[in-house]
Amino acid sequence: MMPTRYLSVALLASLVLVGCNSARNEDLDAFMAAERSKSGGRIDPLPAFPPYVSIFYSAAGLRSPFDPPRNVVLRQETGTPTEAPDSSRPRQYLERFNFAELTVVGNITMGGVEWALVGDGTGSVHRVRDGMYLGQNHGMITSINGTQVKVIEIVPDGQGGWIERPRTVKVNY
Repeated sequence: MMPTRYLSVALLASLVLVGCNSARNEDLDAFMAAERSKSGGRIDPLPAFPPYVSIFYSAAGLRSPFDPPRNVVLRQETGTPTEAPDSSRPRQYLERFNFAELTVVGNITMGGVEWALVGDGTGSVHRVRDGMYLGQNHGMITSINGTQVKVIEIVPDGQGGWIERPRTVKVNY
């Protein structure tokens, strides 16, 4: 029983191999001949590039960017030297806003006191008068007229001291 089984497997394998080894590849030969008879494709020429222009650059007389600067000149703030701001003073509402966000939207006079109407950039308008504070640098209002509010800020001078810097909040048309 065993030899017949081997014989049948060998016979089946030989039939499969004979079927794969067909000498008739006419369809493959015809396809290859058709592809060879076609003309080759055209390759576009390379694009023309502008000629290289050299630029003369000489940095022999300049300081290397990796060396420390030769002369350090500290920028001097313009303003009047003053004492440090009072840190125990309670902060007012408009002192939380950046000075650039604030604009004058109008003014009113009530009881002989002139008030300015200041917008804080969020859509809210607030009444302020002389002596009140606004901006993030301890800015105290010194005067109000129809188109602007004058403020004196106290800012660090970069050398451990403080200076007064005048600023103006104007009407934003």
